[in-house]
Amino acid sequence: MSQGLIEAYIEELRRTLSGPRRLKADLLVESGDSLVDAMEDYRHSGYSEAEAEVMAVADFGAVAEVAPAYQRELALAQARRTVRWFVLLMAVQMVLASESWKSTGAWSDRQPTDGYLLFTRFWDYSQMAFVVMAVAALFAFSLGVRYVSAPWRFARITGMLTLAVLALKALASAVFLVATPHLASGMVSTVSLTHPESLLTLAGLLVWILPNWYVAASAIRCIVISTTRKLGTAELSRRRTAFNS
Repeated sequence: MSQGLIEAYIEELRRTLSGPRRLKADLLVESGDSLVDAMEDYRHSGYSEAEAEVMAVADFGAVAEVAPAYQRELALAQARRTVRWFVLLMAVQMVLASESWKSTGAWSDRQPTDGYLLFTRFWDYSQMAFVVMAVAALFAFSLGVRYVSAPWRFARITGMLTLAVLALKALASAVFLVATPHLASGMVSTVSLTHPESLLTLAGLLVWILPNWYVAASAIRCIVISTTRKLGTAELSRRRTAFNS
């Protein structure tokens, strides 16, 4: 890529955009290639390299004009990633929950109360509802949202709702730990490589904790990306003025 206005433009665009690194890199490469192709066309028409750069950038549009469309794609991509990981997390945890529950022997010496069973059933149905809503959101992001004028709002809502559900999950887990006899002690005592069931319990703990942090980080990034709206162009304007003079 030519050193000059085009490079400054791409660098300004890089600093302005925020989102998944791979998609952002692809967008920058595509923009750079388009600018270079336009510059070469102008050079073949008899313009100098500096003039061709200025004209190519002018045709492409200012960063403040171009970046919102790119940021839109990045915000939606981050929202889709967050929802996909959330669905996977919930599905895996729901499957492992009953098995890891059995391996701890939490209710080995008594029967759960009616209130406890009611809360357990309510939480099971709630998790199913969360998964259904997440799948519906993923479907909406793939189809209808692209026609909405302000898609970052949906991306921001996705991040906020994901964090809210993760907070509810943490609260429900705390309730289960407190209300279930022998659950915490059973989980600790069975985490031993000398017992085959310990591997399942340990896997359950890892699947329960680490992915939650990853999904939470993705949700926070979703909110941050969808809130990125400032499009500074001072340096680009300065470089364009310098080339025009």
